[in-house]
Parts: sequence; C-alpha cells; structure tokens
Amino acid sequence: MPTHDDREYFLKRAREERAIANRSEDNSAALAHRRMADTYERRVRELEHDAREMPAAIEVRNVAQQ
Repeated sequence: MPTHDDREYFLKRAREERAIANRSEDNSAALAHRRMADTYERRVRELEHDAREMPAAIEVRNVAQQ
C-alpha cells in the first residue's frame, strides 16, 4: 500500500524535474523533464484518489462479509 513517503517522494521529484526543465536550454530536454514532472504529479493524484476510495472499499467489503 502506498504511503505518505511515496507521496512526498513523487512531489519532490516533480519539483526537481520542473526545475531542471526551467533551466534547460534545449527545448527537447525541457519537454522531456516537464513530461516526467507531469508523470510524478499524476502519481500523486492517483495516490490521493486511492486514499479517498480506500475507506469506501473497505466498508463495502465488510458489509458483504456480514
């Protein structure tokens, strides 16, 4: 199961990739780093979505088992 540490890691990596993209003088390299940042940010959103959905899934499973 993903943890708070995973979220923090992905946020950190997204910031790093955006900083590299902003410093890059090569447009292709900048684009690649922005895409990597987008990917890390998407992972954060997925983790947050999963965290919101988890209690509902557990509740449904518990009700079904009764």
